Amino acid sequence: MNEKTKRYPWFKDVRVRTSEEPHRQSTWLELFLDLCFVICVGALARTLLKDHSPSGIWVYLALFVPIWWAWNQFTWYCSHFDNDDVPYRVSVLFVAMTIVALSTTIENIPNGFSNAFVCLYIILQAFLFGLWLRVLLHNDELKTFSLRFVLGTATAGAVWGISLFFPSTTRYVVWGVALLIQILTPIWAWSTVSYNFAVHDGHIGERYGLFTIIVLGESLLAVASALSGVLNIDVILTALCGFITAACIWWIYFDFDYSSMLETGLSTFVWGYGHFFIFASIAAVGVGIQCILNEILKGATNKDILGIVLFSGSICVYLLALIAIQWTVQKKWKDPILRVRLAAAFIVLVIGYISTFLTAKMGVFFITLVMLIVAAHDSYQWGVRHIHQIEKNSRGTSS
Repeated sequence: MNEKTKRYPWFKDVRVRTSEEPHRQSTWLELFLDLCFVICVGALARTLLKDHSPSGIWVYLALFVPIWWAWNQFTWYCSHFDNDDVPYRVSVLFVAMTIVALSTTIENIPNGFSNAFVCLYIILQAFLFGLWLRVLLHNDELKTFSLRFVLGTATAGAVWGISLFFPSTTRYVVWGVALLIQILTPIWAWSTVSYNFAVHDGHIGERYGLFTIIVLGESLLAVASALSGVLNIDVILTALCGFITAACIWWIYFDFDYSSMLETGLSTFVWGYGHFFIFASIAAVGVGIQCILNEILKGATNKDILGIVLFSGSICVYLLALIAIQWTVQKKWKDPILRVRLAAAFIVLVIGYISTFLTAKMGVFFITLVMLIVAAHDSYQWGVRHIHQIEKNSRGTSS
């Protein structure tokens, strides 16, 4: 610690958090930032609820990308370089405030009003630029690594600014260019260092797991809001199935130890980028069940087709994303867990399709049953493997 740091403890050097540190828990500031980001997820869910047609789903996914990526950017930066000094805290708190403001602009974008969204997103990139600049100034050994993040963030922010001068019809193309720069920047930067550099698998795994739970909570909130005190047996049973499905999503996700995924470069990027589909699909599951509940309340019989399609399609995407992430580490298609999940994804799609000709509430029931079977099978398989590992360790100890 240099003399300046001793004299002004509220300013600290920005040093990399090594992977050899003892177990790191998510900080209160990180959790606070997550809560602000989930407000944006809620705004995205409301946008999808208003229009869950194919074009509405496309808009939802397109808008989910910049929100998810901003969360991704700050999550990984905080995991590597959280020094908990005053500039860091103030920067993250301003980012949180900007995120809350950003959430108020999301629902206006489909109507052609996106200037405020762009300006606020540029502010986010400006804060990230400042944070990476501190890393550059304090770490000569990471000069190339941090410089690439500085350049990538600055370039992407500039492209976001340029998009303001384009009409709304072509503006979104410019957004795509900016997001592509942002998404490729980590790959470009990490090519300069070994991939085990400072990746604290326990901390990162906890950060993604906590955000998964928060997004699941948003889905449950969507189900609860659709009830609104109405005691209709069909509504209650459908809502119960929605809750059980959310519980199965939780069960299936947290049954697998993902810490081994952060040991190589490919698996780390598949882990981080693959969670886009996990987060987006979980939020969409809640919207799908809310659409179905709303139609049941209205007494509709043929108007809930898009709701069941969204519900079944989102669960299918969720299962496929987990399969892709897990296979990246194991590379064993014969793994019964992967094969059952793949079969379940196909069955869920078939049930969703058949339900468009029957009733959505029956489709929800059978999809929930499929998810219960997947969760039970996962638990059985992990239990068997755990017992085999204990027996193997016992034999090794005795010999």
